[in-house]
Amino acid sequence: MKYLVFCLSLLSALSAFAQKDLSLSEAIKTALADNYQIVINKNTTLIAKNNNNWLEAGLLPTLTANLNQNNSWNDQNNPTSFINGKFENHSTSGNIDLNWVLFSGFKVKITKEKLAYLQEQSEGNAAMVVENTIQSIILGYYNAKLQEKKLEVLAKLLEQSKDKYHLAEEKEKLGSMSSVEVLQLKNALLTDSTNYLLQQLAVKNAYRNLNLLMGQDIEQPLNLIDNLEIIPLTIDLESLKKRTLENSQTLKNQFLNITLKQQDKKLARSALYPVLSVSTGTNRSVSSFSNERISTSGNTSLGYYANFSLRFTIFNGAKAYRAFQNAKISEDIANISFEEQKATVINQLVSNYDLYQTRITLLRLTRENVQIAEQNLQVAKEKFDLGAINSFDFREVQKTYLNVSLAHLEAIYNLIDTQTELLRLSGALLEELPQ
Repeated sequence: MKYLVFCLSLLSALSAFAQKDLSLSEAIKTALADNYQIVINKNTTLIAKNNNNWLEAGLLPTLTANLNQNNSWNDQNNPTSFINGKFENHSTSGNIDLNWVLFSGFKVKITKEKLAYLQEQSEGNAAMVVENTIQSIILGYYNAKLQEKKLEVLAKLLEQSKDKYHLAEEKEKLGSMSSVEVLQLKNALLTDSTNYLLQQLAVKNAYRNLNLLMGQDIEQPLNLIDNLEIIPLTIDLESLKKRTLENSQTLKNQFLNITLKQQDKKLARSALYPVLSVSTGTNRSVSSFSNERISTSGNTSLGYYANFSLRFTIFNGAKAYRAFQNAKISEDIANISFEEQKATVINQLVSNYDLYQTRITLLRLTRENVQIAEQNLQVAKEKFDLGAINSFDFREVQKTYLNVSLAHLEAIYNLIDTQTELLRLSGALLEELPQ
């Protein structure tokens, strides 16, 4: 038995030694490097960056080379022909062709501008993923701390319940306590044990979720060194609104969508212009001919050409004009969507601001409530030991302490949640990135 206890103690010590100390800033740095969605969006941004060049926009000509080899055999037996017999024809030809659109209604320039905006949009989407990931890491980190603190509260109650139950058993033997009270204390012990086990599972799941957000092995043991605490900020609503309208990543991305619709409108208008292009190149061919009497080979020809083309669509059922009109409507829709998004973001901001102020007050109230509950629990413990109160009254005090303590911890976490959301909405999370 002593050997088993020693082994368990050794394993516990080794597990604690293997734990990685982790601060919130280190958790954010790790997530920025390894979070799955961040890595995916980095690669998506690289694609947009690769596409943002003049070659993709069509500025330079296209150059193609072709090589053809043809063979034919013919068995001719025609009385009216001067030459009869078997014929063979072999030819090889190749050409190099250069095609260049000289003018297409400024389509190349507009396309290049659109590719630049698409890259900017991709970077904006990646920034939103980073922003959301930072928020998730903050909440995931403090949720793990929250579950730890809840476990500590439950452990304290469990330890008390064990002590009180064992004391009650001794008193029952001496006849100074009824069996009903002993059973009540045993029931409290079993309830506290169950709650403790379930909370242990909640702690494990919180750690797994944090590791997943950081892109690490979900079973990696962690030791979170930052405390579950928060210092409320003094925030002016009007200043916060102004900052949000200027820095909100959501609004920046929506505004970029308007710009892209404007580029689509320009591209649709370019289809109304004529297209001027040039095609130039060279071709060379080598052929041979043979039959039973005649044989020729090495017949060559070399040619050059340069052709200009001016194409203008006079009428195609007004498709180009309708496309231009639809592009204008799409731009109007994007403008309306931007205004709607702006109103939505401000509404979220004001709602969260009010909630933030309320939760500051709730945190203060729950802190005072915990202090009172701790005093009551200590007094009740002393009275119970003296026999001044029974087990039922003591259990009610324990329940009150438990509920108040958990409410206080939840109040801290909820305030962190709301403050983080205000920072995200105003675009401040990205400014606070760890260096």
